[in-house]
Amino acid sequence: MNNHLDDLRRILTEPAGPHLDDEKLAEMVTAELSGEDVDVLYTPETAHLGRCPDCAAAYEELASLSFTAVAGMAAAAYAMTPQQAFMTLLQPELAEPAANLSQVIAALPLLFAEPPTTPEEFEAVLAHTTWAQSVPDVATTVLRHLAALTAYLTSTAAAVWGRAVDVQTAVLPQGHQLQLQPAPGTAVPVLSSAETGDEWHLLSRSVGHPVAWHVSMRAARRSATGCALMVHVDRPGLADADGRQVTIAYGGREETAVTDANGTATFPLVPIAALPTLQVTIDTLPEQPGQQQR
Repeated sequence: MNNHLDDLRRILTEPAGPHLDDEKLAEMVTAELSGEDVDVLYTPETAHLGRCPDCAAAYEELASLSFTAVAGMAAAAYAMTPQQAFMTLLQPELAEPAANLSQVIAALPLLFAEPPTTPEEFEAVLAHTTWAQSVPDVATTVLRHLAALTAYLTSTAAAVWGRAVDVQTAVLPQGHQLQLQPAPGTAVPVLSSAETGDEWHLLSRSVGHPVAWHVSMRAARRSATGCALMVHVDRPGLADADGRQVTIAYGGREETAVTDANGTATFPLVPIAALPTLQVTIDTLPEQPGQQQR
């Protein structure tokens, strides 16, 4: 109750200042659609929204319309997914298709950062997973169609690249954890970041209280289906940016890198298709002597 009274008192007594123009409101909504942390990127503007009912109402209306429009475009654009097209090709050759065939096929793009061009490359990747052992008939059929697999992996990566990402955060005893998931919208230009065709500014988030850590992630395309992933970790007053472990998990795999002097941990080659479902764990304590990088 006191919080509501404080908010009302602030609205009535503090000057809201000039209204936000349509261009600024559109920029903020675009950032929100793309998974950006609007509170961090537009601190003065969000404070204004808290004091100005007119701008707050305009922002909510624009955001609602934008999310509805983008969701509708996404449904139309992905009516026939790469996964469905690939399954249509494989099903006639499978005597007894696996009951969970869609989940089996969906796992493939998480295994390959680069499409295999030979049976040996295909088998070398699967040797480190349980995928082939669990569905040998599907693995044999996929192996007979490496060109189709390449097309599937490439189209899946293309469908993922640049799309908006939602992030759930959790505070752990040793640091923080971010769980990425696809946002309900398609890719839109991120006006608040220098996004280009070969680089994707995945997210910018503040995590933890009272002194928040700032986490940002960028992906740089390395192939049609793979990218380098850079995770930057920082906070106000941080003296030593290096030596913090960052672990990513996807598709049953786990990789760990350590932040450099600039606070950035780099993963050289990650499947693009895995980016919207990554689990990122950040150990905010510096690496201790004797710890080994995995």
